[in-house]
Amino acid sequence: MAARALLLAGREAEAESYLRSAYALQPSAMSTLSLATLAANRRDFATAIRLYLESLQLQPKAANTMYQLSLTYALAGDIVRARQYAQQAAATQPDFPGLAEWMTQLRVPPAH
Repeated sequence: MAARALLLAGREAEAESYLRSAYALQPSAMSTLSLATLAANRRDFATAIRLYLESLQLQPKAANTMYQLSLTYALAGDIVRARQYAQQAAATQPDFPGLAEWMTQLRVPPAH
């Protein structure tokens, strides 16, 4: 809860310390997702992708994680995987905010 409050306050470095401690004790979908987002913000795409994938293992139907993973793959230059995770997010939660626009940018064909 401390990490979440610090993230909301824009104190990412302090939040990351709490998140790493929580992750070391027992990884959760929330701690891995938050650490992945911080890594992505630092443009450490390899770490971000690894953590997003771990978060999906802990919470397989998390459309937000799939969406963030898609964005990160695109930033890392892997458009094939970016499309793959955008499509998975759409299959899980078609009305996820921003997803339709993102899929248009990725040139993902509409589902039949």
